[in-house]
Amino acid sequence: MKKKLLTISLSSMILLNTMFPINASASTPSLISGEDYVKMLEKVTGEPIDTSNITLGTTIGYADACVLAERADVLKNGSKENDSLKKIKENVKKYKRISDLSQIPKVKQGEVIACFSKGIFTGKSNGTYSQSDSINPNLYLTKSQAQTIRNRIRDKSQRRTMSEDGQVIRTTNLPKNAKKFPYILESIPNSYYDSYFNWEGKVQYFGDKTKLRSPKNVTNGTHILWDEKVPAKEIIDKYRYIWAEKVKKNVETRLNFNYKTVNNKWISDLQSTYFVYGDSYDKYTTNDIKNYIKKAKKNHVIIKCDKVVVEPSSLYYGTDGYTYRCYAKFKITGNNKAFARSAQENNELIYSEYPVAQWLEGAKNGKTFHLVFDISMGTGAMNDDGSSYAVRVWDQIWDNMRN
Repeated sequence: MKKKLLTISLSSMILLNTMFPINASASTPSLISGEDYVKMLEKVTGEPIDTSNITLGTTIGYADACVLAERADVLKNGSKENDSLKKIKENVKKYKRISDLSQIPKVKQGEVIACFSKGIFTGKSNGTYSQSDSINPNLYLTKSQAQTIRNRIRDKSQRRTMSEDGQVIRTTNLPKNAKKFPYILESIPNSYYDSYFNWEGKVQYFGDKTKLRSPKNVTNGTHILWDEKVPAKEIIDKYRYIWAEKVKKNVETRLNFNYKTVNNKWISDLQSTYFVYGDSYDKYTTNDIKNYIKKAKKNHVIIKCDKVVVEPSSLYYGTDGYTYRCYAKFKITGNNKAFARSAQENNELIYSEYPVAQWLEGAKNGKTFHLVFDISMGTGAMNDDGSSYAVRVWDQIWDNMRN
């Protein structure tokens, strides 16, 4: 009889836990309570920390942890900010480096951004090739993380290094090409950095190799403007992110194509990313895109892209001018014949202004690609100040890179 009762009781507990699951996060030993976290920080500050707007429960969320860490840092190290920090804070917000900032109450956002920008606590990475991190209020701080935050308030040298545009930099497990870049980002793998520049690889582009500049040195050259040499840094500082967005729009448009639904907006969106020399060339580009659509429709081409990354710090001066390193994850379906090399080079799969050099080796129907490639920028305007730069000729999305 006792065995039967025990069996019934265990069954009832299992059923109840299934219907009303226990919040494991609240009882996990590795998590720290709000009160213990504050006490830990106050041992560093030597004085009480303002806990207004904070609920000190059995756990403490990432956002509140950032707020308290920022308040503790101000008590310990003062509120003075240099120009570098101000710029990082501005860019964290501008480029949405905290992916869930909108989920955090506005009254707390400023302190969260400050804590993040100082490299005291950068939350949880959003994964490989992400350009943002999560400070989700529903993610809870562990004791280990709390200790790290405490140590970074006590000793600034232990903080994460941040790029000017608000991304986390890594300083370990660096790629072979690390010295050719201004910095290496935490979320981007070594394979991205160790891929070929466009004067390397299976096919090397023609151009003036005396002016080649790696991403680290890209701002060292000069720019001709009205017969005067202007420091390239002035042009690049002004347009680096604007150019990157134009390249990203170009790639996203070409890698999101559906022969069933393609329309004039798709054409205009794509056309707007290319440099236009004049009315006649504008018409030529339009006709070229329309000819591609005819071929793609015939081949039932559908391209779906999950992610495109055009990292601004990857900008270099290659054999065809300013060039960005890109990454894309995408999938293509269509008639098998469209995947043949001859078809790809005839603009039947992915649109290109110069398709004769475009080829996805091993491409087949339904395959998902994780591809690193370079896209060049340029202008046909004389004495341009950078404002008319757009994607030019060398726009191939192909696998010339190292594996």
